[in-house]
Amino acid sequence: PHWPHHHLSQPPPPLAPAPSLNTHSDNDSLMPFRDNKETHPVKRTGKSGKKGTTTGGRKVEPTKDEQVVLPLIQRYLATHDITGVADIIIKLSNISPTTVITIFMTKTINNSEDSRCEVSLLFDELHKQEYLTSNMFIKAGGQVLASLSTSDTTYPLARNAIAGYLARAVSQGLSSLSEVSSLFTDGAYHPTVLIVLQAVTNLIGRDGIQTQFQNEGIMMTSLLPASHRSYDAVSQLLETRNLGFLYPLKHIQSELKSLLKRSDVTALSVYKWLKTNVDHKLFKNPELVMLLTKSILGHVTKQSIANLTKESLTNEKTLMQEYKLIIQKLVHDDTSLQMVVIYATQVFSHDMNFPKGLLLRLFSYWYEMDVVEEEVLLQWREDPSDQYPGKGRALFQVNQWLMMLAEAE
Repeated sequence: PHWPHHHLSQPPPPLAPAPSLNTHSDNDSLMPFRDNKETHPVKRTGKSGKKGTTTGGRKVEPTKDEQVVLPLIQRYLATHDITGVADIIIKLSNISPTTVITIFMTKTINNSEDSRCEVSLLFDELHKQEYLTSNMFIKAGGQVLASLSTSDTTYPLARNAIAGYLARAVSQGLSSLSEVSSLFTDGAYHPTVLIVLQAVTNLIGRDGIQTQFQNEGIMMTSLLPASHRSYDAVSQLLETRNLGFLYPLKHIQSELKSLLKRSDVTALSVYKWLKTNVDHKLFKNPELVMLLTKSILGHVTKQSIANLTKESLTNEKTLMQEYKLIIQKLVHDDTSLQMVVIYATQVFSHDMNFPKGLLLRLFSYWYEMDVVEEEVLLQWREDPSDQYPGKGRALFQVNQWLMMLAEAE
């Protein structure tokens, strides 16, 4: 965007606006996934953040905090005096930073994108002055998102405005991408997270956002509603918004499936294929570990699931001894990825409708073959997360074994 003049001696890096909704996707009309608490309409402001908001035709007087912050918004947008306004804000003793940022965001939702980019520069200055922390900013963004009413005709514009604030915070280093993503766990406010990711891509480029995804261990599926988490659904959703590059696993899954069907496939040939064809940055990606684990388990247990015999069980264990080396290479020094292996095993067993004894055998393999540490298994037992299906049935099948494991320790 075109940047208004300001007092800084060096021009700021360009901060792109949140992308317009120019893709023909039904997802734009989806409502946020949140609880059934009452939502509140967006309070309208004039283009300069003036007082006198209305809700349902009724005038709403500004709060005491708003009475203090609104003049600062007006002054800042009129003068672009970052240092002066930042100094005043820092000296405010009766209003928390989170409240200040919440009011700034809320009262500039209807302003021009240039004005909101200017406000983002002020947020950055407050961060540099150690007044504003990432946690405070994320809390403010969450409060504003929760206050938006999806029934309001201007909801898409308001949502995009907040997505822009969040994306610029990532590009400025005010907040990390994983911290911003925490607002959208389990598909909250869907599809806002996709709009944020589009805007971040515009700001820092594909390489920049891919690096953050890998370094921060962000799982795309954890940011989407449960109904959108299959490989096909994720791929289609991201391709629609030109974000397919953030989910290269669809191609990997297809190639890996074909490779494992070959009669001459070995654990070594699979590992060589991974080293040759998969970006090494993905090797610590939880979603890749999830995909590999489920694919390998499908290959290893294919015979025993179809026909459980002494011979098929022997073959299963032999194959597991070979293929576990691939998973071991990826997770041996990372307990968080070992936890992904356990959850992948849970999901695989769930998808197979929990054949008798399967999950217990697989858990035993991971433990006895030194792929997953005991503490990870015990943490899985206590983890209340229901992000992955089948936890209840899985726990019922292996709980006694886990108790014996804990007692033996």
